[in-house]
Amino acid sequence: MLQSPPPIIRFLANKIQSTEADFEEYLIDVATIFAEFDGQTYDRDAIVDRFLVLSGRSHGSKRDPSFYRDKFSSYASFLGILIVVREGDRWVCRLSGAASQLLCGDEPNVRAFSRVQLCLFQYPYIVGTKYKTNSASIVWNALDPIVNMIEHRVRVVPFRLILSTLKIKSKINNISLSSVSLTHKEIFFLFNSTFTNQHLNPSEDEISRVLGLSEIEELPSTLDLEEFQRNFHFFETTGLIKRSEGSLMLDLSNDLESSSFKLEMINSIASMTSFCEEFYNYGSLSIEAHLKHMAYDAVWSQYYDGSKLPQDVYSCLTGGLPSNQTLSTQGDSEEDDESLTISPTVSFPPLTLKQASRPSRTYNSNESTADPELTRLKRQKSNAYHRFLVKKVEEQLRARGCEEPKDNIYIDLAGELNGIKILFEMKSCNSNNVISQIRKAVSQVYEYRYRYAHEFPQESTLLCIVAQERPGDWWLNYLISDRGINIIWLEGDVNLACASDCDELIRQLVDRVE
Repeated sequence: MLQSPPPIIRFLANKIQSTEADFEEYLIDVATIFAEFDGQTYDRDAIVDRFLVLSGRSHGSKRDPSFYRDKFSSYASFLGILIVVREGDRWVCRLSGAASQLLCGDEPNVRAFSRVQLCLFQYPYIVGTKYKTNSASIVWNALDPIVNMIEHRVRVVPFRLILSTLKIKSKINNISLSSVSLTHKEIFFLFNSTFTNQHLNPSEDEISRVLGLSEIEELPSTLDLEEFQRNFHFFETTGLIKRSEGSLMLDLSNDLESSSFKLEMINSIASMTSFCEEFYNYGSLSIEAHLKHMAYDAVWSQYYDGSKLPQDVYSCLTGGLPSNQTLSTQGDSEEDDESLTISPTVSFPPLTLKQASRPSRTYNSNESTADPELTRLKRQKSNAYHRFLVKKVEEQLRARGCEEPKDNIYIDLAGELNGIKILFEMKSCNSNNVISQIRKAVSQVYEYRYRYAHEFPQESTLLCIVAQERPGDWWLNYLISDRGINIIWLEGDVNLACASDCDELIRQLVDRVE
């Protein structure tokens, strides 16, 4: 039977517009902005001001600060990107482990981030927290729905319940997993029936019973079904779900992951039992008072972080990335170095003209299936700082007469000045991983020049690494004097710099020579 009033009438938030074509890059940009505030005292207005930089994008054409207050709150709370915790006498911003590892590293992976977060996102949850000097509370329009869920004893993890039900429905109806589907009406009944929403991992009989009820019972007359089904498109970002004619289906296509790997992830998620039970430990307190304590202690935020999943689950959902790997060590392991190997049987694609109007190239996902290296490079090129470095150097090349910069999936940028060709390799990095990133870049520029020798002969081609941060002095000497590789780095937010020992053509591209 349906609970009345239904406690779950909406999924996620309308501000999370994952149907946009460039949503993955946008989400990485959002996380990159949040990362700037990691460790800083929480300042809502300062975060809103930074979000205004996205106002030119399709997702944020408005410049109304109230629009961005809602928007950044939605991304922070509903997706678990930003945590606000009490440290001493102040509220401090902390980037979640999942966002740090999967959105802000050198190789962003939006699919993996969506999977590890959605397998934890539950009803009830906490959103709309308001922070004051010595207290925290939930805003009134968010509080009532949460209280309603707790009063109804709701225990629902939408992603897990949907995956489990699709598997069970496939078995009951003898339908292949690739053909089974769930309508939004069926999902509404699953979320709001006492048979399936009051305990985790409902049985096959309970799920079957609710599916049967959805066929004969009507939806509540007060329900806005269009509003209820509006945000389920976010499941598509996991790579495990697709939408089809008003329903959800399993996506078992071979794209960035194989079908067998997807089935392994689906089984892992469907069998999970994680849940934030603290919502029901209110004892003699009122639910409202208990939720206020939970907000102050950041209980929900600290639970809702996929990087804290058991090691085997996290590794399965992220394609092998260990859950204790942090942003500072991303890409430093021997296993990661081995994964960079490009099969000698894979021929390099031709270089094509770099279009000034686009910051990065879109690649066919089928290519990534043929060569895992393409997948890694595509994720790397999605990094916000990587895109900025490419754009900045491209602008400098064009300003100095290079009318035809080129690129492809492997080579970030190539150009020609005064009859000399230049191969660029961009590396986003930080003070903790700049060395490992430079080491990768050294091997890449040598390899690319070798494999493109017909177009970039050694005697008339300069090699140049462009890094987000300046390496140490001995590294500059090693690269320039010993290896014959030029080095450019980002200085401040927008300026490029290089050492005085770099080639004259390279010095012409930067804002400062030291």
